[in-house]
Amino acid sequence: MPNVAEIEVKMKLETCKKRARDETSVPVPQIFQEELSELYQKGYDFVAKIPTYSSAKTPLCRERRKALGATQNPHNANDIQFANDTLMLFNGENFLRLDFQNDQDNRILVFGGEESQYLLENGSTFFLDGTVKSGWKQFAQIYTIHVDLRSTETETNVYPALFAFLPDKRQATYIAMFQEVKRWCSKWKPDIIKLDFEAAAINSCMLEFPSSTISGCNFHFNQCLWRKIQEMGLIKEYKRNRTI
Repeated sequence: MPNVAEIEVKMKLETCKKRARDETSVPVPQIFQEELSELYQKGYDFVAKIPTYSSAKTPLCRERRKALGATQNPHNANDIQFANDTLMLFNGENFLRLDFQNDQDNRILVFGGEESQYLLENGSTFFLDGTVKSGWKQFAQIYTIHVDLRSTETETNVYPALFAFLPDKRQATYIAMFQEVKRWCSKWKPDIIKLDFEAAAINSCMLEFPSSTISGCNFHFNQCLWRKIQEMGLIKEYKRNRTI
């Protein structure tokens, strides 16, 4: 016997795909919500078959990209195109906050949520860090800005504020990023900045935030020590001798 709920959900998803192609001015999340919402009133059998937007969005966004003629696998950052609603937050704001180029005309993207400006304006201690192990292949690293909002001895309140996709790890690129973020959020005035021991990042912070206290992060300091211990071949001695 056919599963009526499953069939109707599939039909709704096909309608979503068609609308994603035909109604390019309507955000894909909105289309999904409009088409699937009425099924929630039909009982548990239907609700159990309705997928989440995050699990259903890939084919819908694929149809939208095709309709817009967007490049699916761009070779470099400057070729990346975003559909109007690809990065839309549920409140209607765009997750992509800044899109600009550095001194070498390489693209920089900065992403943030609806509370990003509030976090920058109200935080006093910020944690900055870069990673090259994740992110899009068209960029060299993701650089994150986290903020400590009144943490206590018993409770840690650290929140992500911004995520930047950077083309390289040069000082000029860090400076360009900080300058654009400050233009976007003019009230961002960190009291304390903690970051890893990368000279280019530290120097750019000192130039762009001269009144801030800048220090290395203990976590990254310990990582540096451990790498040096490995480099010197002292792992066994380190584990054996507790006085080291």
